[in-house]
Amino acid sequence: MTGSEPCKMPRKTMILIFVGVLSCGLILVLLFTHSASQPELAKLTAEYDGSCEEKVTEALANGANDVIVVRKSSGQLYSTGWVGQIGKLHSLFQSRKGREVTIFVNSVPARVRMTVCGGGKFQFLHGPGPRTLSAEDLEELNLKPGLNEGRYEVSFLFSSEVIHFSVFLYDEDQKLVVTDIDGTITKSDIRGQVLPHLGITSQHKDVVELFHKIDKNGYRIVYLTARSLAQDEGTKDYLFEMLQNLDGYSLPPGPVLFSPT
Repeated sequence: MTGSEPCKMPRKTMILIFVGVLSCGLILVLLFTHSASQPELAKLTAEYDGSCEEKVTEALANGANDVIVVRKSSGQLYSTGWVGQIGKLHSLFQSRKGREVTIFVNSVPARVRMTVCGGGKFQFLHGPGPRTLSAEDLEELNLKPGLNEGRYEVSFLFSSEVIHFSVFLYDEDQKLVVTDIDGTITKSDIRGQVLPHLGITSQHKDVVELFHKIDKNGYRIVYLTARSLAQDEGTKDYLFEMLQNLDGYSLPPGPVLFSPT
């Protein structure tokens, strides 16, 4: 697991299962555990001074990653990174840089704020890292187990831009299935990204039934993709609207993690 305070995750914190559909129709399952080191966390925290990152890719469209929060047996919370962006196409007549970003979870504003840095990327100006919330800040969000609705609001002079995402709270012993989207759920990268815009699904046979049954057996699904953040709305519409109620089976809800570039 990567993101907010990954280095404090103890050994054997969470078992993850990677699933990939091979050309022969078999499924490759790989179990692994995450190890961590306290010195790495101390180094990362000491180096972060709140400065905006340089040489970042320009964001043309809005987008955000979902966030995974894990509650340890001790009660402490840790999360993946809080990654979001406002695209240049959504702020043609107003400067993005330096704008305040408010985080809402379940319609409640978080105490901490972010700012828009170069390229339209969001960063915290204070705290453990540019996209990291402390355990105390996470606790203040009052998350409920499972799915929590989140949004970023970027304030402009006469309006605000809203980017929706989800926050998923899991216990540290929750079993997860981590799957790619294109080529695993969809038949190919090109078909998976083009055909849904025409209202056509392009998933492997029985893949929706497979993940539906995996979820019913107590596993939670995490969707990974090399698609950019700018594609988050269309990707989630495909997964959680088009691939629903197909012969009685639906893709289960779960965090979707995009490439941050």
